Amino acid sequence: MPKVATEKKNGGGDKPRVQSEYQKFVKTTREQLKDEEPQLKGKELRDKINDLWWNAPENPKRGQRPEKKSKGQDNKENKPKKAKKKQMMTELPSSDE
Repeated sequence: MPKVATEKKNGGGDKPRVQSEYQKFVKTTREQLKDEEPQLKGKELRDKINDLWWNAPENPKRGQRPEKKSKGQDNKENKPKKAKKKQMMTELPSSDE
């Protein structure tokens, strides 16, 4: 059976979404960085833009960069250790009282 086109839920209006301050910053900064440093590609470019964003005047949370968490260390410290079966068996109360 062929698929039938459905109407858009938003009434068919094709209004563009409002860009956040971060999105506007990325768009303008990306162009500038590409001109200044053409060797930057992909992740390197995003990392550089992200670093610039934290001190940008457009950023409402300027200078409040969160601390980087090291992978694995926080998870190991916060998780309770699992008890071994043998330890659990020895800790059970005896029923011969």
